[in-house]
Amino acid sequence: MTSRYESNNDGRDAGSVPPASIRAQVVTKRPLLAVVRLRERFYGNFWLLPVVFLVGALVLAVITRAVDEALPPTLAHAAPWIVSAKDASTVLSTLATAMLTFLGVVFSIGLVALQLASQQFSPRVLRTYVRSTTIKVALGTFIATFIYPLFSLGYLQELMRGGRTITTVAVAVAMLLALASIAVFIAYVTLTIRGMRIAYAISTVAIETRAALRRMSPADEHYVDVELPRLGTPAQIVTYRKGPSPFALHAAQGVLQAVDIGVCVQLARERDCIVRLLPQVGQYVASGEPLFEVFSAGDGTARPLSERALLRTVDVGPERAVHQDAFYGIRALVDVAAQALSPAVNAPTSAVQVLDRLQDFLRLMAARPWPSGIYADQTGRVRLLIPVRSWDQLVDLALTEITEFGAGSPQVTRRLADLLDTLLLIVPAERKAVLVRHKGLLAEAVALRFGPSRALAEVALQADPRGLG
Repeated sequence: MTSRYESNNDGRDAGSVPPASIRAQVVTKRPLLAVVRLRERFYGNFWLLPVVFLVGALVLAVITRAVDEALPPTLAHAAPWIVSAKDASTVLSTLATAMLTFLGVVFSIGLVALQLASQQFSPRVLRTYVRSTTIKVALGTFIATFIYPLFSLGYLQELMRGGRTITTVAVAVAMLLALASIAVFIAYVTLTIRGMRIAYAISTVAIETRAALRRMSPADEHYVDVELPRLGTPAQIVTYRKGPSPFALHAAQGVLQAVDIGVCVQLARERDCIVRLLPQVGQYVASGEPLFEVFSAGDGTARPLSERALLRTVDVGPERAVHQDAFYGIRALVDVAAQALSPAVNAPTSAVQVLDRLQDFLRLMAARPWPSGIYADQTGRVRLLIPVRSWDQLVDLALTEITEFGAGSPQVTRRLADLLDTLLLIVPAERKAVLVRHKGLLAEAVALRFGPSRALAEVALQADPRGLG
């Protein structure tokens, strides 16, 4: 099998073949991908935090019962907020009934808001709502306020059947939960209203994407010059299969979400070999598909790598994730702009807001070293090869579809013209070719859309950082 780093005719990223000498990123310590995995699981699971609140409500009911049984009856005269078991039973029954209705109404409104946001923006921005801690805390608080009275009612009825006129703090705790529910409901409504605004959806995705871009391209001091390895024929091919680790996410088939670079480099160094990841992060993989190739870096007698150890380093899930796939964040923003420019929505101002963020991304990456996809250990020896996308592909992803769909809107074309002019002034000379090409594409698209209206076409191509104000 011919290596991608020896020939560009094998069909994988022909435009990103590195030269004979190239810079490699030095991996000096293991990145805490395990922490990232836990964080992503926490934000990605909608049920986890509400379940914690549910269990907390059950524990609180048990604690309240122990406190009630320990309270002397004479305490009711000294503490007016403590009521009798009979009165507490009435209050708790009313609260449980009201919270059940409240839950249904609140989250019906939430689902309608999500549906409208999906239609107006893009289905891909809904992940920001699923990852919202406020929404999960709201659901958990409402569930706890509903569950706590139910479990408290059981032992209060038992006490009353025994003929005891015991005082109880159960109703005081329930009232505190009710007040907490009102406060959380205000925060939930505020978040829902804010989430319906396009600026909030764009900003949320953009912040996460910008952080991923910075991680993707570290500063110059993290790179060293290395010799390009001649890989030859792989000594071992590792295919993807499900379930080698309880900590990683492994579906039977899905999207490659992340790879633990630090562990891969460590494994390759221990076996004195070079590991190459075949699919790009963000690419679909299925069970049985080749995932890694292992090449000997020494005299050819290196021991083969453990397949389970390699498979533990990858996450495969149902959809792309941004933390190691910044291109997916850009893809989501471009989808928002494309949907805004559709005849059904016709909101070019939203597309201009997206272009503001895309210009920020391109300006950020223009001044940073582009990742080579080659990783070396502390001694400077190449240990890991990962396919990466190029600067040209980043620009094409950010601008091509918006140019096509927005060519008939002077507000969008004027903003695109300003974006290209601004970037041409700051990007290095070797990265200007794709921007010049897109400047020509913009002129062609405007001429094709406006036809004989040359005056309007000239107005549409005038650079304006605000589009049309």
